[in-house]
Amino acid sequence: MEERPSKAGIWLVFIVLVAAALRLFRLGAKGLWYDEACSIAMARVPLDVKNFFQTLAYKPIYFVLMKMWTLVFGMGEFWVRFPSALFGALGIPAVYLLGKEISASKRTGLTAAFLLAISCFHIYHSQQARHFTFMMFLTVVSFLCLIRALRENNRGMRRWNMLVNILLIFLHPYALAVILTQAGFVCVYTGAGPKREWLRSGGITLVFILIWLLIANKPQMFHNVWWIPRPDVGTLIETFKTFAYGGSRYGLDDYRLVFDCPWVVHVLAAIYLIFFLTGTASFFHSFRKGRDPFKGLILLWLWVPIALALLVSFVRPVYVIKHLMICLPAYGLITAAGINSLRPRFAAAVCALIFALNLYPLGILYERDLNVPWKEGVRFLKSGIGKTDAVLVSTASELKPFLYYFGDRPGEALEGFDPYLYCRILGGRCPDMFYEKKNFIIGVPQNQGEGIESVKEDFEKRLKALRKSGAETVWLLASRWTGDAEQRNMLARLGEWYQLTRSQRTGGIDIFEFKSASRKSA
Repeated sequence: MEERPSKAGIWLVFIVLVAAALRLFRLGAKGLWYDEACSIAMARVPLDVKNFFQTLAYKPIYFVLMKMWTLVFGMGEFWVRFPSALFGALGIPAVYLLGKEISASKRTGLTAAFLLAISCFHIYHSQQARHFTFMMFLTVVSFLCLIRALRENNRGMRRWNMLVNILLIFLHPYALAVILTQAGFVCVYTGAGPKREWLRSGGITLVFILIWLLIANKPQMFHNVWWIPRPDVGTLIETFKTFAYGGSRYGLDDYRLVFDCPWVVHVLAAIYLIFFLTGTASFFHSFRKGRDPFKGLILLWLWVPIALALLVSFVRPVYVIKHLMICLPAYGLITAAGINSLRPRFAAAVCALIFALNLYPLGILYERDLNVPWKEGVRFLKSGIGKTDAVLVSTASELKPFLYYFGDRPGEALEGFDPYLYCRILGGRCPDMFYEKKNFIIGVPQNQGEGIESVKEDFEKRLKALRKSGAETVWLLASRWTGDAEQRNMLARLGEWYQLTRSQRTGGIDIFEFKSASRKSA
């Protein structure tokens, strides 16, 4: 029996409030890490033609949004993350509407909204100053507009779908998989009339794809994927674990969580798997029998982006689970359909069990921070640094989180900093060694497969500039991204000119203080 609208509305409001609370809880407690500092650095770039084409064209919509947001609310940890939490919460009612649309049942919509509300994967990225929840929200809206436009032959919905897809084009390259999925469905499963209408709007969308291809900084895009490993069967398994309970990495690749009670997450993953397979069978059966083509669209929404990422990775690895958050709503809708194949009381019991088991990985999400803790590292540095000391930051890419905390106010020292070239823009030039106030800052390049000899050569250039600066006290901050061989080389070379006087390990950062012989004797 269909639930009364008022009852469903009350449940939805409750779920949205829970989702908002989970995303706002401890939102500013952890320090910003590399990816988040990238967002802030991009937001600090002036909006001129040169910067748009060279720096911002990769995903300008989010960075322009962040620029406007930070101008009003500043760059504190809480406020730069708030847009992600907001779009994360807005995704809940959007998924509810989509679930109701494809199943004609508020139960499926509410269950899918509930699963998304408590998703550790989604909550984690709702607390990051990044674009992922914004992209997922727009993806849900795009599919909602598409289905309503096709079902009702609604021209207004068709235009909204086109507009949202254009926004997605300028948000992230993975969004092209969303547009391809929708275009393929329209071409194969709709009649001649709707197909002609969609060809017109699809032509406009194609024009914007071509514009994006023209203005995007393609060399930088290709360079940005140098670190991505080639996917395998284990990667696919990890993807669905991530969709279920956050997995061991929340879709990232730079750390791995260790669960003290692994049986909890294994049981949770098994429950999700059972109902995901049940929902998949139900959706496929309805689609194959021709009763509901839109359930086939949801299956395509889940699998086409995954398949495309795998296929492209045979040429160049691009498979990153966090980018596949665009598939998370489809996964939730399919799993929700599997749960609702049970009687209402049993379905409610399954949801309660999922919530109870989910409290364990959720607690770990709030408790542990395995990203490089630049906030603590810079705090330690600032407690002992002199006004004219020099600072070596390894790796140079992490100058962004370092500078975010190094200034007197959050983000202040990122002014004029190029987020891709890791340098300070001065008089049209971009030196990779610069002064922040009176401190000489040097970024040490990361070994990106060039070999230790190349890294040694780069360090020799920086050591020469360091000696020329005349700094008598030198600090080396080496994050866990610095290879052991590179760190040993830096310590040995610095030790030839300076005396090591102090060392400290702060999380994933090794901090060394060196003094010249004259300073030490003084």
